[in-house]
Amino acid sequence: MSRGEQAALTRLRPSVSTALVPLGIEMPRPNVPRGRFRARHGEILRNRKLVASICRIDPIKGLDLLVEAIARLSRDDVALVLAGAGSPEHEAALRGQVQKLGLADRVLFCGHLDGSDRAALLADAELFVLPSHHENFGLAVVEAMADGVPVVISDQVGIEAEVRRAQAGIVTRCDAAEVADGLKKLLESQGLRREMGERGRALVEREFSWPYVAKQLVELYRSVLDGRGRVDPGGRRG
Repeated sequence: MSRGEQAALTRLRPSVSTALVPLGIEMPRPNVPRGRFRARHGEILRNRKLVASICRIDPIKGLDLLVEAIARLSRDDVALVLAGAGSPEHEAALRGQVQKLGLADRVLFCGHLDGSDRAALLADAELFVLPSHHENFGLAVVEAMADGVPVVISDQVGIEAEVRRAQAGIVTRCDAAEVADGLKKLLESQGLRREMGERGRALVEREFSWPYVAKQLVELYRSVLDGRGRVDPGGRRG
């Protein structure tokens, strides 16, 4: 459950006790050498900064905003990788947008990626972007942060508050100009990318790793069994 889902449930059923326990991720992450994904797609990615998005191909993900944002950058040294499967109709629309904006040589549709292929993409990415119109949680965002990749996400992604608080990335509205500004800020500063990437990894280790999540679940189950009520991520009971 995310904070947004918890708030929505509370509005719907104020009398229902809730517990906010995030999804977990395995830490440390697999050690994937840099360069493998680039080598596989050399023509598009060679000598370019790699911006990655991993999500379902669906209008709700805001990928049309991301494509427009890449166009607004007006930089030939940036390539966008869209990793995911979903709606063939929406993918066709996105490909048409890419062609219309003259980005065919800088946008790669690579389909669904799993396991080592997914890890290889994140290992080579300078940035991870998800300008979703609605995202309950944002597990792919957590994966990117766990790999030390700074993120640009919309304020509709479930963990946007955690990203803001940790200064692990840039949070924007669902607006192509704002997304472009966030990309520009990070692409122009290797130091800022490194700092945000380090903060993101620390955030995941602190709040989204399995030991932390497991501790929260155990405490939740104990609180239910002994009638103490709910537990929030800070360990406070209500």
